[in-house]
Amino acid sequence: MRKKYCTFAPQLKEKNMDLPQDPMMLFSVINMKLRDFYPSLDALCEDMNVDKQEIIEKLAAFGFEYSEEHNKFWWLFTIRYPSGRGSVRFSRT
Repeated sequence: MRKKYCTFAPQLKEKNMDLPQDPMMLFSVINMKLRDFYPSLDALCEDMNVDKQEIIEKLAAFGFEYSEEHNKFWWLFTIRYPSGRGSVRFSRT
C-alpha cells in the first residue's frame, strides 16, 4: 500500500493539481510542499501524480537546481571572473 504524506490538509494536495506556470510561483509551491509535506521530490511527484523530470527541467531553465540533501530547490548563479580566471558558483534559497 502506498504511503500517504499529506493526510491532515488534503485541500493543499490535490491529485493532478495544475501546478503554477510562472517559474517563481512553481519554485515557491514545490519548496513549500517539500518543506511541509514530503520527505523527497520523488514522494511529492508520486503522490501528486506529476512528472519529476518535467519539474526539474522547468525550474532548471530558470536557474534552479534540486538538492536531495536539503530536499529543496536552490537558485544557482555563477560569477565569471574577467580574463578567463575562472568562476564561482553560488546557491541561494
